[in-house]
Amino acid sequence: MRTGWQLARSRANLFWWVRYHRSKLDGVWWLDLRCGVRSYTSRASGNSNKDSSTKRIRRLCTAPKRLRTRMVKILKGNEMKARILIGDARKRLAELPAGSVRTCITSPPYFGLRDYGESDQIGLEKTPEAYVKEMLLVFREVRQVLADDGTLWLNLGDTYTSKGNLIGIPWRVAFAFQADGWILRSDIIWQKPNVMPESTKNRPTKSHEHLFLFAKSTKYFYDVDSIREPISAVSIARSKYAFNTERPSAKTTGGIHVEEMGERFVNPKGRNKRDVWTIPTASFKGAHFAVMPEALVEPCVLAGSEAGDTVLDPFTGSGTVAVVALQHGRNFVGTELNSEYGEIAKDRITKAAPMFNEVVIDDEMV
Repeated sequence: MRTGWQLARSRANLFWWVRYHRSKLDGVWWLDLRCGVRSYTSRASGNSNKDSSTKRIRRLCTAPKRLRTRMVKILKGNEMKARILIGDARKRLAELPAGSVRTCITSPPYFGLRDYGESDQIGLEKTPEAYVKEMLLVFREVRQVLADDGTLWLNLGDTYTSKGNLIGIPWRVAFAFQADGWILRSDIIWQKPNVMPESTKNRPTKSHEHLFLFAKSTKYFYDVDSIREPISAVSIARSKYAFNTERPSAKTTGGIHVEEMGERFVNPKGRNKRDVWTIPTASFKGAHFAVMPEALVEPCVLAGSEAGDTVLDPFTGSGTVAVVALQHGRNFVGTELNSEYGEIAKDRITKAAPMFNEVVIDDEMV
């Protein structure tokens, strides 16, 4: 049970957290910090359920719809939590309950790229085949803790041999995962507009990586509406045109005859997200070499989970997945082989929302 002081502090922290997200305004929130009651009104109407008989500490707060559930939970004293398990993912994931994770979003160490100074690290295997084998061992454990309708979002880059031969690591891993029982649903291309120049003169410069979407089963959770893209003005204009054809469609046998195509041509909620995502690379001043951009992680979190779910990253690194997951009302659990990186991630997650995010480091040596 929380004391009055602890409850007041968490609600005060809520105000500053919401102010941090004010650029995402789609409505106005009046928060009753005394009673923990909230009412919502659209910016257009300008009305709110203000009770003049109650002494309120009112704050004009903003948040998109997907964050409202999180705000309500905070008002009730249920903050989102992050837990980082220090140690080998192949061992520590076995400690988690089966089916306890809704989605896994991760970027494992790439093959032959960097030495992180750990004897059990993945990425320095002598052959691509050995690397793929180790990846299979990790993600078999991931599949055990994943919900039956869960998904895996796997970011991988490729590399060359010493003779300049492109190895094809992402697809070697993807095919091995398919053979191991995963269902490959999409190959998303992460296109980097700010890629580092290369000195090569006999091939194009690499400017993309792969983000594979795997499902544990044929029926899986995927919130398509949460990541829809804006509809272009040209498409909206075309949707107002008439359409007449005798050609049968999948839904009709006598052709189509409409004065306005409307929703037949465009979805008012937006178009389905495409599989080429143009996102700049990100940097982080901590000690970690590689950082996933938050903009790359966000669509995965939104489409792969619901508020209150738990998101997993077996290669926590600098904690990007945790930061984004908690921002959107999810809990987080991750594993990290290097204890120093675990502390870096904890510090970053905490600073993302000072005095708000609860981060626990679970060291296997303790």
